[in-house]
Formats: sequence, structure tokens, C-alpha cells
Amino acid sequence: MKDSLEQTIQEGIHFARDIGLPTMLGFSNLLGLLTIGKFFERDVEADLMFPYHQLTDDKFREIESDPRYWLTDPSMMPKGIIFFKLGSYRVSYLPIYTFDKFAFSNISANAFHVWSKHHFLGNNTITYKGYTYPIPNDPEGFLKSWYGDDWRDYKKRAKGWNWTEAKNYSEVKLS
Repeated sequence: MKDSLEQTIQEGIHFARDIGLPTMLGFSNLLGLLTIGKFFERDVEADLMFPYHQLTDDKFREIESDPRYWLTDPSMMPKGIIFFKLGSYRVSYLPIYTFDKFAFSNISANAFHVWSKHHFLGNNTITYKGYTYPIPNDPEGFLKSWYGDDWRDYKKRAKGWNWTEAKNYSEVKLS
């Protein structure tokens, strides 16, 4: 079977599930499924989010022991992002840090996005080509928070999208 984005995402979800790390699909992959009913053809990377507090030392060691996975260099990207590659596709596991009423995720080494915590509560799913993907609790609200009120205008993003266009993100100057 030729490698595909779907296969890469599914393998990434299975590996995380096997070690007890819950994940959910987000960003452009979720946007494609909700607006055009499929993944965007230009996507060669998928973002799976996971609750950072569930990345235990044992799970961390298990990820480190699998040669298909690698962790970010904290000097270049936020600590905690894990990568998985299958053929020409890549999955980025993005840590979500949750607090009492909000959550945040690092976008780069010096930027973050603030979310309502309710996006990460509950177990919502979407089925595509017979496979059930875990997604945020409120997928439309999640996409609106990230892309803005016009998130359904996928043609606006058909040629690509830069995270600096995200709504509710902040630059952080580290000293």
C-alpha cells in the first residue's frame, strides 16, 4: 500500500493509543474534513494534539525507544512536540497544557495560542473513509478560535496558511 496522509495519521493515533496517550486531530486536517469532507491534498503533515500532563516518564521512554519517532530540540521548537514519519508524511504530536478554565499550546519556540478548555473535554469523533478519528469536543469552536470567524472559507487557505495568521496567539519574548 502506498503511504498516505490517512495511513500516517492512523498509525500515529494507534501508536499513541497503544501506550495510553490520547490524541485528537486538529488544525488543517480537521478543517479539511469539516469544510470539504476530506483532507487537503497539499497537506503532508498532520497535527495530533495530546494532553501534556498524560505524557508520563514511561510513555516518554516508550516513544524514545521507537526509531520512527523523534522529539524536538527545545532550542528550536517548544519542548514536548513529538514527530513521527511514515514515507513522505509526518505527524506532529502537539502538547496541550490544560489549567482550570483554559488551555494553551505552543506554536513555535516563542508563541502560544490560548484555548477554552472545553475544546479538550469529552470524546468527539469524525469518520472518514471508514476510520474514526478523535477530534476536539467542539470542532467548530476550535476552528473558529484558531482560524477566526471565517474558518469555513477554506478556499482562502487552499494555497497554504501560516500559523501567524492564527487568532488569539501571542508572541512571547524569553529572556
